[in-house]
Amino acid sequence: MGRLFAFLIMLGAAAQPAFAADSIAAIVANPATYDGKTVDVRGVVTGLREKTSRKGNDYDTFKICSTTCLSVFIFGRPAITDGKPAAVHGIFRGKHSVGAYTYYNEIEADNVR
Repeated sequence: MGRLFAFLIMLGAAAQPAFAADSIAAIVANPATYDGKTVDVRGVVTGLREKTSRKGNDYDTFKICSTTCLSVFIFGRPAITDGKPAAVHGIFRGKHSVGAYTYYNEIEADNVR
């Protein structure tokens, strides 16, 4: 009985997708539904900008696009290239402010691959 149970658990785990992506278009169409929630999206990187803050911290900004786009912010330098596909994991914010700046429809990413 124990082996059968273990086999069924393994079978169920194998049936799960490795990456369940949220739709960029769905997020843009309903930002309040996703605000403050963790999202996983896939798309093409556009407008990649590598920057360094006044405190010396590296960060990147770019858009992740499928049929529409979302802005992405991430600390560090992920191994991504403008015009190439990527997967983004992070917290979506419909609107948030940093100092005098206000950002809309942005993912604060903790992982980009």
